[in-house]
Amino acid sequence: MQIQTFDAPTLEAAQRAVRRALGDDALVLATEATDGGFRITAAVEPELRVADLLQVDDQRTVDPALVRILAHHGVPGALTARLAASVETGADAESALARALRPHLRSSPPARHHLLSGPPGHGKTMALVRMAKAALAAGDTPRVFSLQSSTTIVDGRLQACLATLGVVAERVTHPGDLAAAVARDPGPPRLIDTPGVAIDRAADAQALREALAATDAMGLVVLSAESLPQSLLESAASFLGLGCRAVLVTKLDLTRRYGGLVALAASGVPLAPASVGGGIDDALTPLSAAGLARLLVHTARARTATPRPMP
Repeated sequence: MQIQTFDAPTLEAAQRAVRRALGDDALVLATEATDGGFRITAAVEPELRVADLLQVDDQRTVDPALVRILAHHGVPGALTARLAASVETGADAESALARALRPHLRSSPPARHHLLSGPPGHGKTMALVRMAKAALAAGDTPRVFSLQSSTTIVDGRLQACLATLGVVAERVTHPGDLAAAVARDPGPPRLIDTPGVAIDRAADAQALREALAATDAMGLVVLSAESLPQSLLESAASFLGLGCRAVLVTKLDLTRRYGGLVALAASGVPLAPASVGGGIDDALTPLSAAGLARLLVHTARARTATPRPMP
């Protein structure tokens, strides 16, 4: 409602002023005498135009600060735009990123037994050792299986790391042997290490399918955060398609850009606690939207800050 006040020496003059300004449909709200004549307060409802109501800009304002942070980490352009436009501008960067990521980030479902798979060199062995230590800290002595057709360097490294925990890995050469070994003592939590998988090799893919079918352990694909976003997404999709149920990201301490981790989180892929640090004593770290937002903001600021001049 549009409300205006009109002053004139006479009542008739005030009424004419109302009609000139607001038209014959004006609604008189009040009439009063003043020292100079008369005052009329009138109002009119503006014309309702459907076309005007429909002409509203539906584009969200993109926060440039969030765009810079996400671009620094190598987040793909389309995903950067979607995340930056999903929150209101004006909020601090950490809070805004956490709100943008929270609807998408999923944690891996709880499980007592785990089978770890993934490409060679992505940190699978150390992740398994840390899981074994966590089980011991919780009061459970895990049974560890190394599913290898022969003794390998990786198998020897696994045994050496587990020895510091007082745990010995049982080596089995075939998924059928794994099922038989589990049946002998099904109680303790089981951690199963598998050979590195080249996902484009049919034999490797089939071996992983058979290993997952031979046990009730939840399959985790172990992927390094050093990988490019598209590579991480493609690898995760391939391993999940073979029967793995979540992704365990490693080497977060060795990379400078976290675009791949953001892409995984935004895709809704279930994420297990991440492997950070290079030692056995470094516990796996659960991932949250707030924690990931803090990591993105603080590392971007630290690495783009202008160096101070030497005194």
